[in-house]
Amino acid sequence: MVAVGPRAIAAERRVSSGPKPASDQARAVVIPKTDRGFTIAVLGDGFAEALSEGLALTYGDQSDVTILDKTHAPFGLSQNEKFEWPVAVQNLFSGRDRIDAAVIMLGANDTMPITQGTAVVDLQTPQWRQLYGERVAAVAGLFQDRHVPLTWVGLPIVGDADLSAKFVVLNEIIRDRAVKAGATYVDSWEAFSDEAGQYSGSGPDLNGRIVKLRAADGIDFTRAGERKLASFVEGDIRRDQQRAAAVSASATTPVNIPDQPGFDNALEVDIGAQIRREAGLPALLPDKPAAAGLPKVGRVISLTTPARSIDGRLADTEDPLFQGRAYGEDHLAERSLVAGLPIQPRPSRSDDFTWPKR
Repeated sequence: MVAVGPRAIAAERRVSSGPKPASDQARAVVIPKTDRGFTIAVLGDGFAEALSEGLALTYGDQSDVTILDKTHAPFGLSQNEKFEWPVAVQNLFSGRDRIDAAVIMLGANDTMPITQGTAVVDLQTPQWRQLYGERVAAVAGLFQDRHVPLTWVGLPIVGDADLSAKFVVLNEIIRDRAVKAGATYVDSWEAFSDEAGQYSGSGPDLNGRIVKLRAADGIDFTRAGERKLASFVEGDIRRDQQRAAAVSASATTPVNIPDQPGFDNALEVDIGAQIRREAGLPALLPDKPAAAGLPKVGRVISLTTPARSIDGRLADTEDPLFQGRAYGEDHLAERSLVAGLPIQPRPSRSDDFTWPKR
């Protein structure tokens, strides 16, 4: 039964009794799971119950997916003196079931005043909106703290125009506060309305056939409607499954660096030799083998003493470097070794620090 406002509207679903804060508040698991399965907890009121049944129809033939029904039809967020959803979520995490993702659909019973201490806050006043938004954020924040992906489904349009108008306000609050708390918001409004934006009890199912989607009371869903409602979160569930699989694989699979031709060689490029080639200078002579018992170290190069010769040879008058700028003022060796000007970097070379990259 889905209780709406101060009145109760009859439906074909079971009514869940209010749980005690310290006990597990869930009904039995719909689909048996495997050791490496993916568990989806569905929480909320009567609308969430329809969503849970639609997900059970969707994943009924997949043994690696568990739909954990944690719905309680009569209870929303506005009357937490009867049922506290934050407590229900905390009990969910402290239970034996591993939760990989969660889906929430709440608000069918939240068209009534909120009791704050001894005061009663009238429906959808600024203070009411603030209090209701804080309760949405509190529930969504519990999943964010546990790093459990949460999808929050908005309320659908219903046959009662006044009730639909109240649901519009609730959806605005839920969308704003749930998204800020890290949840993904999914809209369900347009899928159950006609081209004019009005309520429609019939519409295309997942195969495109026009069928009855809503019950005669204008609130509840038929089996086809439940399946269509569940289809709105399938993409988010698939995304969460892929992310969970990627995290699991990265935690168990060692990282292997491929041994391919050129891969290691790319790490051994002699930048100094490359610069000398571009400057038109001869290559350095190879170092002599280290004597037995001596450490294998390279040539000691001073970083501050000015260069007096090329390749460690004594300078003489035959060296073009000392023949009155025989290379010419524009030659790379003249500009870098005599004038002391920096060598212009080439694109993609290690000394190229230009940004953005060319």
